[in-house]
This record gives sequence, C-alpha cells and structure tokens, in this order.
Amino acid sequence: MKWKSAAMALAGMGVVWASSCSPAQRFYQAQTAVPKKPWQGTSGKWGGYSDTRLSGGGHKVQFTGYNEPDANACAYFVTVRAAELAVLDGQMGYYSKGPSTQIDIEESNFPERVIPGYWDDVPVVDYISDGQGNVVPVTTYRSVWVPPERIPPHTAINKINRATMTMDYSGGGKRYDALSILQGAHTNQQKLGRVTIDPKVVAILKGKQ
Repeated sequence: MKWKSAAMALAGMGVVWASSCSPAQRFYQAQTAVPKKPWQGTSGKWGGYSDTRLSGGGHKVQFTGYNEPDANACAYFVTVRAAELAVLDGQMGYYSKGPSTQIDIEESNFPERVIPGYWDDVPVVDYISDGQGNVVPVTTYRSVWVPPERIPPHTAINKINRATMTMDYSGGGKRYDALSILQGAHTNQQKLGRVTIDPKVVAILKGKQ
C-alpha cells in the first residue's frame, strides 16, 4: 500500500514545477562537469551527485557544489540521491549514519588580460521638420570606437562544498524512509526548490500503482 500511495503522490514528478533559479533545479543532477582553473562564481553545469556501489550491496553517495549550493544543501541532496538509489534497488528505505560535510577552499589566480577595442554602432536620434510644421524623430546609427579595457590580475577565493553518505540495507545506522524523502523533495519541504526525480525512479513508482 505504501508503494501505491507514494506512486500516486509522485505521479507528476516528471514535470519541472520549480523555477530554474532554485538550487534544486540548478544543481540537482548527475555530476558531469567541474570548473577548470582559473575559475570563479558558480554554474548550473558544475557539480551534482555521484555514487559508487559497494561490495555489500550499498552505495557511497557524494554531492559536490562549486561555491553553490552550500554544504547544508549538499547534505540534503545526498540523502535524496540515496533515496533514489534505494528505489532503484527495489527497497523502501536504507540505513546510514548520515551525511558528512566538508568545505575546501581553493584559490584561482587570474592573469592580466586585455579586452580588445572595437567599433560599435550606436543609435542617435535627431529631430527634423516634416515640412508641415511637425517635428519628427529620425534614428540613425553612428560608429563609435570603444577603447581596449585592461583587466588587472586578481585572485578568486572559491568554496568546494561536499557531502558524503554511505548507505546500505542491512542496518548499522539510522533508517531513512526513501519514499518520504522523495515526497519531501517533490513538495519542496526544505525550501530548496522541487527536485526533478530520476525518471527511472518515477517509472518504478508508477509501475507499483
């Protein structure tokens, strides 16, 4: 019955409900890219979750954020990914001692660079008479030289936020209810945006209806 109720509650998971600006929509994804040095700021292309299956049948799950999301959000997202893995393994829950977090500080040194000058066409509005006593605006374009811009060398201080969790199905820690976690992720209980759940997990849950 629990499978069925969860499947009904999560039937709309395949639809992206949240704004693309939310941490869940920007960063909850399989990790496929990392920033290349030198780097600064953040990007929705960087980071995400990764996992390794352990010999005992469990998983080591990690979530990494490059400046964003922060360590607390990474810790939450790692529990969501663990819940997805549990469902993919045919389980309703998993056991874990919980996520651990780590913040690494990394410096990126940017050398001096020069943005070349260029010609730019800018609009200019002139007012002329139409010969009938009226003044009308006429827009023309003039080329203006934009001089080169020197960007001095600078150093960016970046944070690499990581959360790691080891989970299995035989005990040895707190029991996590996978279906409750996924329902919470879908309904934005943590105020991080609604997570787009793995389509394979959605298909499994729908098949349990």
